[in-house]
Amino acid sequence: MGVHSGAVMHTPVAATEQALQVVQDRNADAVVAIGGGSTIGLGKSIALRTDLPHMWTAPSSQGC
Repeated sequence: MGVHSGAVMHTPVAATEQALQVVQDRNADAVVAIGGGSTIGLGKSIALRTDLPHMWTAPSSQGC
């Protein structure tokens, strides 16, 4: 298990590459995104580049 707290708006390539390094270093089996749009976007980007399953939580701004 690993944590990457570097999600930023618009998911720049540099942020995605840093997250990919965490995925590779931890030999991840899946991507779990907890948070809002930037976090979910980064999770999607990682999942697309790695073919790992991607799970996410509802953003807190949805008023759940």
